[in-house]
Amino acid sequence: MPLHLHPKRSHELTLVRVAQYLKGTKDKGLILKPLEGNKLRMDCYVDSDFMGIYCKENRDDPDNVRSRAGHIICINDCPIIWNSKLMDAIGLSSAMTEYYALSAAMSEVLPLRELTKTLAEAVGLDPECFTE
Repeated sequence: MPLHLHPKRSHELTLVRVAQYLKGTKDKGLILKPLEGNKLRMDCYVDSDFMGIYCKENRDDPDNVRSRAGHIICINDCPIIWNSKLMDAIGLSSAMTEYYALSAAMSEVLPLRELTKTLAEAVGLDPECFTE
């Protein structure tokens, strides 16, 4: 049987914790203000650091040749998603690490773009602003 059909006590405790968090933060939230013309704008900023800690720590540690990648996704200048971590793959050049970082960011941008288009339609904003 699939794993999701056998909930465990840890799953129950996690749901309780999430419910407590939501109850305690129901008056908190992100404020997204539409731009001129009732539009939403999504921006994604991506960067990487090629072998950022090489020769700064133990030379024999294989993690020293790993690069760091990060991105921030904003909707109307409000940060929605941010991420920064050491890459699993080892890049052979700065261009390669930038490509990996962009690929990781796009794996989050594309589904978020579709979700935001659906939400824009639901609240009466222009959904076409994300087709550019």
